[in-house]
Amino acid sequence: MKLLLDTSAFLWFIGNSPKLSHSAQQLIYDFQNELYVSIVSAWEIGIKSSIGKMNLHQPVKAFMTTQLADNRMQL
Repeated sequence: MKLLLDTSAFLWFIGNSPKLSHSAQQLIYDFQNELYVSIVSAWEIGIKSSIGKMNLHQPVKAFMTTQLADNRMQL
């Protein structure tokens, strides 16, 4: 199955947030599923970072590249 994570689900997953439902976690951890994150999520994360609502400790491009690779996701 192909799964498109919205910005919140993506951030909750990589942040190990309890806000992400158990069923969503199961789908994301299922290696048979293909995981996608929209380019709009990268844009939203960039905006949150630029206005101080999110602290990345690195440029958005590096953050997204690392997180996507580490979590077998595609943009």
